Amino acid sequence: MGRPKLSVDRRRTRRLGVRLRAAEWRLIEIRARRAGVRPTAYVREAALASRVPLALAEERRAQRSGVNLHQEAAAALSAMGLSVSAAQETVAQGQSAGGDPGHVGRGDARGDRGGREPGAHRGQLGPR
Repeated sequence: MGRPKLSVDRRRTRRLGVRLRAAEWRLIEIRARRAGVRPTAYVREAALASRVPLALAEERRAQRSGVNLHQEAAAALSAMGLSVSAAQETVAQGQSAGGDPGHVGRGDARGDRGGREPGAHRGQLGPR
């Protein structure tokens, strides 16, 4: 005599096909083996017990925001008569000269004191 039939609400009737890279599949196999289950059971439990979809949604939202920010920056540069590549070159030149990547131009916001407080001698940095 075989196993008794599962009730309708306990049967798994839906299938999900997922494409994985070889390295991803290998990682799932390793983790499933450590957990003592088959890879399909491991993936099912991980998917149902995890908040991964929310994290992925947040990541995608952040990527879209970054694209939008880049588009707005490009539009602002264009309005000033500059190109994105020209701005990137200017920033790169400042970085290669040891400058602050967030600051382009001569001097600095501290009055060009190099981080020293007024009256401090060379080699003595004041609080920032």
